[in-house]
Amino acid sequence: MESEKCDGATNSDKTDPWATQVVSMWRMTSRFAAQAVKKIPIVPGTRILDVAAGTGTAAILLAEKASHFADTRVVASDISPGMLTELRKLADEADVGGFVDTMEENAMALSASDATFDAVISVFGIPLVPDPPLAAAEVHRVLKQGGVAVIMWWEQVPTISMIRELVQVFGGEASEAESFESRFAVYDSGAKISALLSTAGLTVTSEDRVTLPFDLAGVAKEDPESLFANPIIGKHLQKIPQAQAHKELIKLCEKHASDWSEATASIVTAVKK
Repeated sequence: MESEKCDGATNSDKTDPWATQVVSMWRMTSRFAAQAVKKIPIVPGTRILDVAAGTGTAAILLAEKASHFADTRVVASDISPGMLTELRKLADEADVGGFVDTMEENAMALSASDATFDAVISVFGIPLVPDPPLAAAEVHRVLKQGGVAVIMWWEQVPTISMIRELVQVFGGEASEAESFESRFAVYDSGAKISALLSTAGLTVTSEDRVTLPFDLAGVAKEDPESLFANPIIGKHLQKIPQAQAHKELIKLCEKHASDWSEATASIVTAVKK
């Protein structure tokens, strides 16, 4: 497995808290997504699906590439309408809105017909759905013969440590932090993602890992609302006044400035034979 170390808003839809994390999530994941996007081959006529696309860090980067090829399209699918709304805004701001279609759908029940796409990508998405093996099977189903699948997931990310610390600071249940951490750990290596894709019938061709800056401290100082909006982190922050919660976030980030400064992710590439 290759390893690489690189240097490095608020949504009006109040019913969708994840969608309010656009600014911070974009800043901290777009550089990771760029590494995954490199694995997707694009030629004229290529059809690409971004599963569990969120705010489209991968989809928009792919659309920028697709804009240079005739008859090439990117479809970004996600179960969150708020996320897709923000994705469309960001795509328009990047002048690639005409190359991205959005689809509100469940990753475990994609609406596309069999063998529709030349490539499927999921950046920090599929392992979070309730049934990742089912989502992986859907990836296999919608891929054309010879199509490429690229899945990216965290090996190590500071957010997990932050949640563990917040639980301790605000007197939450340790089991809650353990549950969240275990959910991330299910696929926290290239080998585990490879096994997921292999079980779905795909043939793994490469495993890579990338380590990049992860500016959690910057987010806490400049865009704390995005952390308050996180349903897991916000649950604890909302127990105290927002100004105090903001101070606690900054204090935690300063305390862990060295060990919370970067994150590592796996990128697994597979083909449908």
